[in-house]
Order: sequence, then C-alpha cells, then structure tokens
Amino acid sequence: MLGLSPKIIISGSFIVIGVIWLGSAFLGEGPVQLILPGLASLLTGTVLLRKKTRWAKPLMIATNLYNLVILAYQAFASYVILVVGVTVFGSIALVAYTLATLFFLWLLFYSSFKLGEEASSPSPTS
Repeated sequence: MLGLSPKIIISGSFIVIGVIWLGSAFLGEGPVQLILPGLASLLTGTVLLRKKTRWAKPLMIATNLYNLVILAYQAFASYVILVVGVTVFGSIALVAYTLATLFFLWLLFYSSFKLGEEASSPSPTS
C-alpha cells in the first residue's frame, strides 16, 4: 500500500487518531476527557515506530481498546443525531465513525498477531 510498511501504517493511524482526540479536546469540540486517549494514542504511535520494545504490544492493545470504545460511542451518538433529524451531519459522522471503528477493530486483531510474532522471535544480537 503506497510502499509503506504495515508498521508505519499502524503507528501512523495511532498518531492521527491521537491528534484528532487532542484537537477535539483543546478546541472545545469534545470533552476534556479526550486528552488522555489522545496522549495514549500519540505515545503508542511513537513506541510502535521503534524497532523492538516489549511495551509495544500491550500498549497498542490497551490504546486500541480505548479508541474502539470512544469511536463506537461516537458512532452511536451519530446515529442518535441521525434519528433526531440532522440527516446530513448525522449520516456523514455515522459513516466516518463506523469506518474508523471497523478499522481499529481490524487493527486490533491483525496487528496484535503480527506484533506478537515479531516480539516472540529472538533478536539476532542476543
């Protein structure tokens, strides 16, 4: 995919969602409670860019679950907005949050297995 390694795509997705959560919190578009998942996502994205660290997989799984809960709630809230009658914004938000939820759900299963294989293999220097 565009010549990027899966590790860069995975870490980039965490960095992007971290920027979105922090931007929402600081611009007043979302609650202040989004600062913690934003910082956790940024930390996870930077840790995943490193070669091999034992904290990468547990941090990635925990942050991914955190993001999944928030994105699923946002998709539900978008559905409620759609039912109330705000159709244009509600439908766009519902599609965007549902796709993001499915992407992070896929990321949870795919990358946890792939990162687990990398972490379990012994390094050639040890």
